Amino acid sequence: MSSDRSITTPELNEAMELLASDDAAISAVLKAVKELNKSVQLISSRLHYLQTAMDTVLDRTDVVLTRTAPKSNCIFCTVEENRDSHHSCMKYADLVSRTVQALRLNLCLKCLKPSHGGDCQFVIFNKPHLTPIQRQAVFIVNELNIAPIQHQAVFIVNELNIEPIFFKPSP
Repeated sequence: MSSDRSITTPELNEAMELLASDDAAISAVLKAVKELNKSVQLISSRLHYLQTAMDTVLDRTDVVLTRTAPKSNCIFCTVEENRDSHHSCMKYADLVSRTVQALRLNLCLKCLKPSHGGDCQFVIFNKPHLTPIQRQAVFIVNELNIAPIQHQAVFIVNELNIEPIFFKPSP
C-alpha cells in the first residue's frame, strides 16, 4: 500500500521556498507590530499624563468655586433666603429658637461656626468671653426681667452646660 501523503523532492523544495518567503513576510509584519506597540505605549503614557493633569485642574477648579461661592451674612439662612443681606435673622428672633436651630445646623454653640468639636477657642482679648448665646441670655435675664424668657434662658443655660452670669444693672 502506498501512502497518498508522500512528497517528492521537488514538492519539498517548493514548500521550503514558500516557507522561507513566508518567514520574510511574517518578520516584516512582526517588525511593524513592534513599532506600532512602541507608538501605542508612548501615546498611552501621554494620555495618562494628560488625564492626571486634567484631574488636578478639576480639583483646583472645585476649590476655587467653593471658596468664591456666595455666602449668607446670616448663619441661619441660605443665600437664597438672605437676599436682603440681614445679619440677625428674624425667623429665629428669640434665644430658644436660635439655639435649637444652631443645634439642628450642627453649629458650635460657642462661636456659631460649623461644629469643630470640643476644641473651640472662642476668646476675645486673650480671655474666654461670653458666647453669642450667653450674651443674649444675660441680656434677657438682666434687662427684660420677663418670667417666661427667664425660664427659657435658664433652660438654655442648663441645656448647654454653661455657667449663668448675672450682671447687676448699673445705677
